[in-house]
Amino acid sequence: MGNRPRRVVAMGEAVLEDGLEFKGNKCSQNAKKDISHFENVEIEIWFDKHYFVREQHGDELGKRLGIEMNFVKDLVIKSIKHLCYYSLKVGNFSFLNFSDTGRFFRILLKDYYSDKLPLNVIAEFHFVSLGKYEVTIKTAMREEDFRVHDGQYIVEIFNEETSTLSKSQMKVIKEICHFTN
Repeated sequence: MGNRPRRVVAMGEAVLEDGLEFKGNKCSQNAKKDISHFENVEIEIWFDKHYFVREQHGDELGKRLGIEMNFVKDLVIKSIKHLCYYSLKVGNFSFLNFSDTGRFFRILLKDYYSDKLPLNVIAEFHFVSLGKYEVTIKTAMREEDFRVHDGQYIVEIFNEETSTLSKSQMKVIKEICHFTN
């Protein structure tokens, strides 16, 4: 009697959960759910000195508006789930650098959070340990025609639910994958 399935009934609509029931999931039409497991991941956000100089002092035109830390951090945090999705979906794409590779690559994160110029953030993501990663913001600019290096990946975030992964190949930006939740 102690191992009988738990039955749940919600007020209003009658919802009955049977722990022994076999039902459909993404893999099978005849499966039984056992547990849900969540992993915690720590992501440290760092800012390179180059970013601070650009944000605080700007260039000959003055201070760079629209690249303040709160905008940049929001974009990085928003992009994490999209980067993970593309890393799993697109066979040759990985956003993480590992210390033994020797050559580190950077990703362009682009956000259209207003009707003004897009926010472009160059970020470098590193594996520290299982469950711990580090991202360093190298620079940020609000510019329509931001220069992208050959072979560099671009993740354009349109909102929390929509993004596009592209890659610069021989000075042409080619869309690789699109995500809409």
